[in-house]
Amino acid sequence: MNHRTLLREGRQSLRKRLLTTLLVPLMGLLLFNSLITYFGALIYANHVHDESLLNDTLTLVQMMATESADGQVSPQAQFLLEYEPDGRNYFSIFSAKHGFVAGNPVLQPPDKLFPDSDDADEPRLYDVQIDKRALRAASLVMTNTRDPGDQLLVTVAETLRDRHQEARQILFLSIPAQTLVIVVAFLLVWLGVR
Repeated sequence: MNHRTLLREGRQSLRKRLLTTLLVPLMGLLLFNSLITYFGALIYANHVHDESLLNDTLTLVQMMATESADGQVSPQAQFLLEYEPDGRNYFSIFSAKHGFVAGNPVLQPPDKLFPDSDDADEPRLYDVQIDKRALRAASLVMTNTRDPGDQLLVTVAETLRDRHQEARQILFLSIPAQTLVIVVAFLLVWLGVR
């Protein structure tokens, strides 16, 4: 064997060793980064959907206070409140004096129906399960405009499917960029060892 053949084999051996040594850690890094990206995206999606859920609850409260002459929800409003392209949303309205008013009677907050605390006028977010479906709900207590001595508990809930779907979309958008970084690292090692 001549000197050039040994040198070439040594470079290929070093190149192979570097690439195989980097392969496992970089793939592990890709997996770890994907997990971090997914959970970060899920936290963000939860925040955005919680804000939207609170807005839906406040909208229903405002509608009950101003537009509902008989204390009921119109069929059109009920359709819009429950509409979800990939599933179903829920809402419920309970009266402290009269009980169930509208929506889904199963949807109730897990603690006391009408809290006596000072923060009763603040919306509350919580997790609940209906028909083996995990839901995120927002509830708000309001004064019944037709009976000032009565209080209404207004609750709106949605499935968690959209939240997870958005987190997966963000993950799938980030994987090509992360993979590109790994491919570039391999190319730099391949070209760097001459």
